[in-house]
Amino acid sequence: MKTITNSIDFRAVFAPRRARLAAAMQTGAAILPTAPERLRNRDAHYLYRYDSYFYYLSGFPEPESVMVLLAGDTPRSILFCRDKDLEREIWDGFRFGPDAAREVFGFDECYSITELDARMPQLLADQPALYCHLGADADWDARVLGWINAVRAQVRSGVAAPSAVHDLHRWLDDMRVVKDEHELAAMRRAAAADGVNLSVISAFRSLDLQRHLFFDVGAERNQSPQDRARVSAPPGFSEHSTGFAVDLADGGRPDTNLSTSFETTPAFAWLSANAARFHFLLSFPKHNRQGVSYEPWHWRYEGSTEALRLFEPAHRLIGSPP
Repeated sequence: MKTITNSIDFRAVFAPRRARLAAAMQTGAAILPTAPERLRNRDAHYLYRYDSYFYYLSGFPEPESVMVLLAGDTPRSILFCRDKDLEREIWDGFRFGPDAAREVFGFDECYSITELDARMPQLLADQPALYCHLGADADWDARVLGWINAVRAQVRSGVAAPSAVHDLHRWLDDMRVVKDEHELAAMRRAAAADGVNLSVISAFRSLDLQRHLFFDVGAERNQSPQDRARVSAPPGFSEHSTGFAVDLADGGRPDTNLSTSFETTPAFAWLSANAARFHFLLSFPKHNRQGVSYEPWHWRYEGSTEALRLFEPAHRLIGSPP
């Protein structure tokens, strides 16, 4: 855990994301749990993997955690997590505990996860809207409904419950359309640990830039529209304009930048073996059915619901018969 906290400034990376979400919400409360642990057998769990949406806003890697964000004139970010317990750490691994979690991850308040049910009705009281992903876990849905009903029970004392419920994942998908430096950095750090210098050539492109590449540069090269489309998508059709695509290079082999010879580099070999762990996929492999030239340097991110929705037509095309 020391290595993780020394390599990432959690306050600098994740607190601004929470602030952006609170600003977009304007008012209301957002609740976001992490993924549960899964038993492999009677006394052993599968290797734990946190919920991606939860981690995107919190950076917190531990199970049994819930994040609450209260929007408004004075936004508050609150984390509920496991208590510090040196005895359990012998068996389960390191725990931050509420005090250290607040300091390291930049939350305004942190409480024991055992206090969640007692505190949630207070936090939801007089909030006009609730932002929460429902429908994936019946037990979680029932728990949230219990908190709302506890607030509704106070109506005679002038307390109001949220009158609207919004799907939080849809809001987060919009935020995650454009990858920030940290998300690419996670894959680059992993590559560096294996001795591979993975560098970024190009990521998000505006429509104006894509117009320039397709029309102006294509005209300078005396390319027909069909030829241009094989090497650069028309404006409005480029994966780069979605914010999910990136052109990668091997820092030790600049001669292979944006060239099919990139496939001979250690960086390409590493990406082929490891990119899927970070939700990246090679967009245009050899003989792709889109008819786009082979681009071993061009990878797209499919680690969110919005990305999967955007690229679902490409998957159908790839999976279609000849």
